This record gives sequence, C-alpha cells and structure tokens, in this order.
Amino acid sequence: MLRKIDYNGLGKRILVTFLYPIMAGYILLTVLPSWEIREHWDILLFYSVLTLVCAFAPVSTLKATLTLSGAVIFSGILMYGTWAGIWSAFLETLIISFLFKSPLPRILANAGQLILTAWITGLAKNLLDTISLPNITRRSFFNPYFLVF
Repeated sequence: MLRKIDYNGLGKRILVTFLYPIMAGYILLTVLPSWEIREHWDILLFYSVLTLVCAFAPVSTLKATLTLSGAVIFSGILMYGTWAGIWSAFLETLIISFLFKSPLPRILANAGQLILTAWITGLAKNLLDTISLPNITRRSFFNPYFLVF
C-alpha cells in the first residue's frame, strides 16, 4: 500500500525549514547598510542594552511569564525605523540561541520567524505612513465639539 502524504504538513516544514532562514538572511543583508552608519551606533547600543535587560527581566502573570522584547522591537520600529527593530530581533535571537542550546535548524527557523515578523511590521508602519489616513481626532468622543461640523 502507498503511504498517504500529508501535503499540509509538508508545506509547513518547507516554510519553516527553508523559507524562514532564507528570508532572515535576505532581510539582514538589506538592513546591514543602515547599521553601518555611524550616527546609528548610539541607537543600536541603546537597543542592545534594552534588549538584554528586557530579555532577562520577565513579567509574571497568573498563568505565564512574559518578556518585554516584543515591545522593544515594536518601539524600535516606531521610533527609528525597521532597522532598529530588526537589530533588536536579531539580538533576541542570539540570546535565545545561546540560552537554550537549540540545534541549528531550529535556531534558524526561530530567527527567520522573529526577523520576518519585525520586517513585516516595519512594512506595515511604512505603508500607514505613506497613505493618507483621515484625522479621527477631530470627530472623537473625547472631543467636546464632537457634534459640531
């Protein structure tokens, strides 16, 4: 009898094993010129320290322990650009890989997923910056002149 092939699982394995690491490498190569600019070094140093502190200072909730590294990545993207968020994501990947001693394919898959997520968030931020969104604060419920046109 022929074995039934699970194509859904095969697609996920190809995505995680091959495409995530390839995309992470491509993104790192495209962001590298932004890291080389001397004026960005103080920002990169600040986000290095902030990533280290947030990686080792978890916040405990009732059912989970959370780190603030996602907030650091998001703040880097919002304040300085995609290059700062990807720097923080890259450092977090390095910290996780050294702490947990994972095998190389798993490290590359995690790096790809985290760096790709930061890159997509940066693209969304750039898209929202370029399109003109309506000013919603003019007709807000918090505005005392809400009903005035």
